[in-house]
Amino acid sequence: MNSSFATLCAFYYSSVQLLICAFPLHVWLPDAMGDHSYFGLIHAATMVAAEFSCSS
Repeated sequence: MNSSFATLCAFYYSSVQLLICAFPLHVWLPDAMGDHSYFGLIHAATMVAAEFSCSS
C-alpha cells in the first residue's frame, strides 16, 4: 500500500470520527449562534483565516 494513500485514508477516517462526535451538538448550536447576521460574518472570517493558516 502506498504511504500517501494510507495517510489519506487516515485523515478521512479521523474526519468522519470527528463529525460523528460533533453530531449531538447540532441541537444547541443554532440557539447559541442566534439569528444575527454578524455571527455569520464572524464565522466566515474565522473559516477564511483558518484556511489561509492551513494552506501556508
